Amino acid sequence: VNSLIGKEIPADTIRTILGALDIKIEAEEGDLWRVAVPPYRVDVTREADLVEEILRIYGYNNIPVPSHVNSALSYAPKPDRNKLMNLAADFLTANGFTEIMSNSLTKAAYYEGLTSYKPEHCVKILNPLSNDLNVMRQTLLFNMLEAVQLNTNHRNGDLKLYEFGNCYFYDATAATPEEPLKAYSEQFRLAIAVTGIAAPLSWNRKPEQASFFTLRA
Repeated sequence: VNSLIGKEIPADTIRTILGALDIKIEAEEGDLWRVAVPPYRVDVTREADLVEEILRIYGYNNIPVPSHVNSALSYAPKPDRNKLMNLAADFLTANGFTEIMSNSLTKAAYYEGLTSYKPEHCVKILNPLSNDLNVMRQTLLFNMLEAVQLNTNHRNGDLKLYEFGNCYFYDATAATPEEPLKAYSEQFRLAIAVTGIAAPLSWNRKPEQASFFTLRA
């Protein structure tokens, strides 16, 4: 009782309160009491409920308010990635999106002439199986566009897709003789694509064509 309330209440006072509540004390062993709660008190099912009943009769106003509160704070240096990913995946799936999983290998030709993803930053495969799988992807964009093209060619143009995945980069200037692997890095990314009809026909609205603002909203 005293540990939950934060104040010492005399044992005789507690006995008097329990008697007034028709709660019988069956046994006492030091600070441990065994009591019998009347069957009609279905709201008293645990120790905390019993302490609440004692405090209600004793009077909340008789419990002093402390001048300060002790609290333990947990420190997290950054949000947990898996937790954030699961939250985002649940949200997207609940809004009609389908998750895809594509190959981390792609073709170097996609990056020729690009300035955002320069060809020299591609992680190259030493013995590629084909020219379509000769570098590691720097972005999820091309894999997503391949999925959109494949579905569109099969007359499935109304798509809402998303993908989580790692992207890989090579920067020769970051390497040192002692740590040559510093030239390689990877980043976790999310790609989302919407094509065709974003919202299907319903009795209270017309079909809504997907646009940039569909994702922006």
